[in-house]
Amino acid sequence: MNLDDDVDRGLLGPAQQTGGPPGGVAARRRVPWPTARLGAWVEARPRTPHHSIRTAVHGDRLAIHVVGELDVSTIGALREVLLQVIAADFTDLVVVLTGVTFVDSTGLGVLVSAHKNVLTRGGRVDLVVDQESVMKVFRITALNQVFALHRTLDAALAA
Repeated sequence: MNLDDDVDRGLLGPAQQTGGPPGGVAARRRVPWPTARLGAWVEARPRTPHHSIRTAVHGDRLAIHVVGELDVSTIGALREVLLQVIAADFTDLVVVLTGVTFVDSTGLGVLVSAHKNVLTRGGRVDLVVDQESVMKVFRITALNQVFALHRTLDAALAA
């Protein structure tokens, strides 16, 4: 079996070099194509025109409004925004998911990670969810016990 044949057929991404002895022949290892391309999937900009993220300050709280789907192809933009606002010492966050139609495990993972990060800084992350399909995901995964979930932005800001 030849690795170059697998690359030519699209079964593998470009073969990666592993470190070898100086001047020696470096070993090649198989890298499944999606794993090799993962860096291209994680972008700062949303990948679809129907996905957007914007922030708004409400007193001492920062609201992050998300529209679209939160899945492996779009989550990079939200991850980047959350990391930037937390690094800028915003620790009282409201993530507004009223425009979100779908959330997968990567979306949940980014929200949980932000929640943990903010908790260690003495803050909190509240979520605004009005779509029953999205609310169901939080109930099934028991994340409704982790996050304060609200139906409206006003309710979240009043909490």
